Amino acid sequence: MHTEAEDVSLRFRSQRAYGVLMATTSRDSADTLRLELETGRVRLTVNLGNATRCSRTPHSYNKTHMVHIAYDMTTTDT
Repeated sequence: MHTEAEDVSLRFRSQRAYGVLMATTSRDSADTLRLELETGRVRLTVNLGNATRCSRTPHSYNKTHMVHIAYDMTTTDT
């Protein structure tokens, strides 16, 4: 069994409408995680294998954001 976990917290005030806040990739797979500002909204894009999921916050340009991302994945090796 293999367990992989990520836990990231960010607190920031947006001063621009666009920008990459964080991006990660896996060495062993196509898994990615990208946190960015898009038109002043925080956007999280996660690709875990063959599925990509996006989540966006309401528009809040020039406001303080608190973002917490928790990821836990357990796989069984055969």
